[in-house]
Amino acid sequence: MAVNPRRFRVWPRENLIGTARPGAYAEGVLFTDGTIAVRWLGNVPTSVVYPDRGVDAIESGLGFGGPSDIEWLDGNHG
Repeated sequence: MAVNPRRFRVWPRENLIGTARPGAYAEGVLFTDGTIAVRWLGNVPTSVVYPDRGVDAIESGLGFGGPSDIEWLDGNHG
């Protein structure tokens, strides 16, 4: 688990079905207890809290038609 809350962005690696917009498509925070808050960006922005699976919750649901990457803005995840 993180020692301090950590910010991140989610970026598409490639766009296989033409649905991803340019740039990051989500921003979020990993809290010290493993909870993740995500702001999905786009035409209809949505905020979601994943209280019990941490990073796995968003990694398993990533991909607008292709692979995605999480960019940690506050150092390396681990």
